[in-house]
Amino acid sequence: MTFLLINAIACFAETDFVYNSYNKRDPFIPLVSENSKGIINTREILSTKISLQAILRSRDKSLAIVNDTVLSVGEKVPGTKIKITKISDDKVIFFYKFNEYELQLKKKFVFKPIIKEGKK
Repeated sequence: MTFLLINAIACFAETDFVYNSYNKRDPFIPLVSENSKGIINTREILSTKISLQAILRSRDKSLAIVNDTVLSVGEKVPGTKIKITKISDDKVIFFYKFNEYELQLKKKFVFKPIIKEGKK
């Protein structure tokens, strides 16, 4: 009886696993070669090519003003390969060369009422 139980478990445990490697990188090839020059300065890339000037948000849509151009999620910064992937209240996430970068809005505008409550 024990032999049948072990044999039955062994039959179910042996299933063929098929790995589809289409469109996937070979994990045994190193990401860095001997000729690599090191990490690229991401601040230099983003600061020289784009400038985040404002963020506009509503319930339905978020917009960012980048390099004097109004852009939404999925659009590219004109003249670059930098694509906007997310717009939040104070930052924009960009996709560039297989990496995501975050750019914070530098200035925050605070609107205060001129007349305070209780005073006339």
